[in-house]
Amino acid sequence: MSDVRDLVINLVAAVIVFVAGVLTRGFFQLARARRGRTFWGKRTLRSRSLLFVGEFPRFNHLEPSGLVGLGDVHAVHEMTNGLAALGSSFEIAYASEVSDGQYRQNMILLGGTEVNSLTATLPEKTGSGFRMDNDSMTLEDRKTRTVYASEWDHLPRTRVSCKSAASTATVPGPAPG
Repeated sequence: MSDVRDLVINLVAAVIVFVAGVLTRGFFQLARARRGRTFWGKRTLRSRSLLFVGEFPRFNHLEPSGLVGLGDVHAVHEMTNGLAALGSSFEIAYASEVSDGQYRQNMILLGGTEVNSLTATLPEKTGSGFRMDNDSMTLEDRKTRTVYASEWDHLPRTRVSCKSAASTATVPGPAPG
């Protein structure tokens, strides 16, 4: 009888530890996601969003399905992981294939004005307070006059890192000469 009692006590203890672990993990996930929820807002997270990716149309002869830059691919990866972790519903779409109905949804534009036609036109049409400058690779908040610029770090040997307002990417750099 003592063995059965010990087994039951150990099972109850294991269940208590398991439940405590699940609750703790959930608490830490909520705490980590708080910043993301604050940034995106309840309206965006509770409704469907579209991530519009641009493409390099001048290279369609090389890749008929569309050529997307490595930085944009990295940004899509970061955005989809971040939005999924926050429980948001989203879809990825090409900026060149936008339909009228999509203009009424939450739109997240990835890529500069050179590759994403929406980045070039939509901020002006919607009265956005932001302006993108491709030449200097900056994003300006017109209200506060704050300019968000990319930061390039040259890492040892063959890697270059770029940190922008939206994402951070580390990509292979030129081979050492």
